[in-house]
Amino acid sequence: MAFKDPEEELADLLTQLPPWAENVLWHKESLDESKAWITSHLELRWSERKEEYEAILRRIPGRWTEYCKAQQVFWDRFVGWVSPSRSIGRPRLDTLAEEAAELKQQGMSYAKIAAYLNRKYGPGKTNQEAIRKLVKSRESKANPEKT
Repeated sequence: MAFKDPEEELADLLTQLPPWAENVLWHKESLDESKAWITSHLELRWSERKEEYEAILRRIPGRWTEYCKAQQVFWDRFVGWVSPSRSIGRPRLDTLAEEAAELKQQGMSYAKIAAYLNRKYGPGKTNQEAIRKLVKSRESKANPEKT
């Protein structure tokens, strides 16, 4: 099975959509295109198509940056106080850290915590050392040690 170039995947996706679809995604649509989008919204499963479009676009850094800027301009201009979340970088592990800290306070070892979380969230999610670092990095530093 050969993997497609992101540009090819994007072109394939756009051939499956109406010609005005990309203008709507970039918020550059005309009034007629907006009307067409409204009437075909459910039929096209628009939210799924948008997610698929954005997933492919993320793999094309230059186009993704342009797209994010266009989205920001739209949200700033028309919505004002709401802006889309643009996840950049690795997702935070706050919920995992909180759960691990609670288990540590209950007296579990880091190895047992890692084993428990791997059973709960799937194998390979974490390990003993990662849990230790995660818990330690979020501990209160009210009295930092001086070296």
